Amino acid sequence: MVTWGLSVTKGPHKKRQNLGIYRQQVIGKNKLIMRWLSHRGGALDFREWCQTHPGEPYPVSVALGADPATILGAVTPVPDTLSEYAFAGLLRGDKTEVVKSISNDLQVPASAEIVLEGYIA
Repeated sequence: MVTWGLSVTKGPHKKRQNLGIYRQQVIGKNKLIMRWLSHRGGALDFREWCQTHPGEPYPVSVALGADPATILGAVTPVPDTLSEYAFAGLLRGDKTEVVKSISNDLQVPASAEIVLEGYIA
């Protein structure tokens, strides 16, 4: 199991990314499954991706070991007009530093100890 992995997703028509904590289980080398509820941000982004990019893999990054404010921002229900990174910055009193993922365009917390990158097919 991957515990407290911070999943980073983005809908194809959204300006901001979504951060969420979703249960994940390793099922093989370079393969895991992720459980997200259909009404949560990651699942909504994935559904929108499938509608606009049928048959194309969906990019996802998972940050492990992010700072507490960013993790709290990911689990707090914030309005769609406010990004979880911005909310985390308000909690911390300083902007959340992010870096680009290597294999996709998603921004991940610079404080993360490990970042998993991949695609949902």
